[in-house]
Amino acid sequence: MSKISKIWTTKENIWYDELKVIAPYREYQYDRTIQSKIQIIFDDYFAVAYGKTIRHREKDEKSRPDFSLIRKDYGEWWIVEVERIEDNIRHARKQIDDFVNGDYNFYEESKHLKRRNPNLDIDRLQEVTKNIPQVMVIVDDINSEWIKKLEDLKPLICIFKVYRNKKGLDLHHISGDYPYIFERESHCRFTEPMQNLLLVSNPEVLDTKNNPKSYHKSILEKIFKPVTNILKHPKNGDEDSFMIIYKGKKSKWKKIVDSDKVYLQPVDYNIPRVNDNYILKRTNKKKLILELC
Repeated sequence: MSKISKIWTTKENIWYDELKVIAPYREYQYDRTIQSKIQIIFDDYFAVAYGKTIRHREKDEKSRPDFSLIRKDYGEWWIVEVERIEDNIRHARKQIDDFVNGDYNFYEESKHLKRRNPNLDIDRLQEVTKNIPQVMVIVDDINSEWIKKLEDLKPLICIFKVYRNKKGLDLHHISGDYPYIFERESHCRFTEPMQNLLLVSNPEVLDTKNNPKSYHKSILEKIFKPVTNILKHPKNGDEDSFMIIYKGKKSKWKKIVDSDKVYLQPVDYNIPRVNDNYILKRTNKKKLILELC
């Protein structure tokens, strides 16, 4: 029996089936889908079709990545490779190794990216490309073999799945690791003896009116249609309650104020306490992400 992944949209009351199961697609079709959606997926970045090879700095090898992402404030840049799980893992690893250990020249890189997108600022490109780019792989699925083979190279692995309903409309599901911008963060810890109270050292993280300050990456998940989001950010009836994502799972927490201290208490989900210390981060999309410290 084959594994079939499906998504049901409650608003539309329609089932979407994973496309590669019901109608297998070729690599160029998957690449074309990513190309048409990458600017929507990473809307805080300039997406550029890379268009040239990167040479390994220690081996006589080179590979051509699919895209580059330049953060819109020119804070960081990324090399992006698109693969399918059916592709040869040895070939994929070789390419990623070339990108992770690439021989980058900031002057040449900035000129090349400027040619690919004339709207980019050449001076700011030269500054950002002085830093080694981080590497991300976008893949249509993931398994333990891929994770094991790529583990030492430490690329981000973003999973992009395509679903289709009986009317021929597509839906895209994104999970795994990919970059996002966060506005504020706070150290948190569970207090004793009430283990289910999370003390928030900087309560400003719960305020959604501040401006973005810095950058991070983490495991997120979002589901969207090509043009309009079908999964809206939850609206809380009580302003003292919050939806928080921990390891890809979303749960509701309520705020408790005791004198000059602010706590969060899980309402419908208790996270496994493998550590007392956590960091709570607020993204520029007004999402709250809880991570181990």
